[in-house]
Amino acid sequence: MALVTSNMPDEDFWAWQRFEVQRHPGTASVRIPAGESASAEDRARWAIALQNRPDLMARLLAGEPGSVQQGPQVAKGYNALAHVAKAPLELMHGELWFGWDSAPNAHTHAVIIGQRVGPAVRIYAGLVMEETGLKQFLDVVVLSWLSRRAPWALARGGNERLYHRYDPSMDTGEGGDIDMNPVARLRRTLGGSFHPGAVDWPSRSGPMLALFNMGDGQGGMALQIDPGEDTKLLRQALGGRWHYAVTRAGTVIRDLPAKPSHPWEDLGDAFAYFIGGLAPNRAPRDPKWRPRQAKIAFDVFATLGSAGTPKRAPRPSRTEFNI
Repeated sequence: MALVTSNMPDEDFWAWQRFEVQRHPGTASVRIPAGESASAEDRARWAIALQNRPDLMARLLAGEPGSVQQGPQVAKGYNALAHVAKAPLELMHGELWFGWDSAPNAHTHAVIIGQRVGPAVRIYAGLVMEETGLKQFLDVVVLSWLSRRAPWALARGGNERLYHRYDPSMDTGEGGDIDMNPVARLRRTLGGSFHPGAVDWPSRSGPMLALFNMGDGQGGMALQIDPGEDTKLLRQALGGRWHYAVTRAGTVIRDLPAKPSHPWEDLGDAFAYFIGGLAPNRAPRDPKWRPRQAKIAFDVFATLGSAGTPKRAPRPSRTEFNI
């Protein structure tokens, strides 16, 4: 008989996996209840002190595993209790959005898949694959997920409602096929509408940080992430593994996420492209909206005489546009 004691570890730590997640036969786990040996007053003070450290908040106060942050959290404002749905999210038949990040030199590829349902922004998957090519990622992971969760998107005409936002660096040549760059490969494989994401960091991070504080008008938060396995790595990235690089003294080196930090930076960047494309802070367009034809109030024949000279003082032209 052997006894092992431990503080709350990282959720990927072997002991947590062995004794809690996939319990090994013949083993037992005893968890000490959170707050058993601390007063309510002490816990309240610690909650204030640790409000910017969700990793320590989870370990020291909630009695849950948590990843130790290696730097300030990029996704500041993300809260798993508020932003992760309590039950699996139903994928609706309609517009489907993708945020892509691909690092051909590092052979790491990531995609965020979700949609807007009323005021809510739903995330159904954060898929990533390392040490592989984009073609293999599409064939093995992405197409498999779509055939299982959104088969209509692969049917004839289904790609008309697929919208893609991608890392601008993907629109370059691909080493394995000179005629097929990453964006062209995505277009040929999935189809849909394609636009590059923002290049500068403030334009990428701004919509993302705003979304974390956006409500759904019904007492909840607009961002809702599916609690299943397909979003596990994304949730870990947003929870702190996607971080800013710091010096030994803890000073942020620059206002950009730490690199390399695979797969967390890949998932984080794909998430930022996804949110920037979906623009959740913009009111959804009325599906019945149609642009009106421009009306130009200017009669050239009434204004010019036969010799081309003005017959009378022209009225100011008036142009109406509804864009």
